[in-house]
Amino acid sequence: MMTDEEVKNSPWVALRDYADKLTPEQFDFCVRERPYAALVCYADTLTPEQFDYCVCKSPIAALTYCAEKLTPEQLSYCEEKTKCKMKK
Repeated sequence: MMTDEEVKNSPWVALRDYADKLTPEQFDFCVRERPYAALVCYADTLTPEQFDYCVCKSPIAALTYCAEKLTPEQLSYCEEKTKCKMKK
């Protein structure tokens, strides 16, 4: 188990190595701090709210790793956002 301070200092390590030992609050913190990693590693276990947050924050990861889980609206959002990033 990790302390709150350890989780705040290393959210990626917490997700990667201790996700099953985190409290729901710690897991949510890590998801919000590292949405790309959350989508890559835990898309199936995220709540709908967490998943939507991660999709909004990391549309490239959403398209790459969990496109089949996206709603039509999320898919459209991700395609538009990644198109804009590629033009810049």
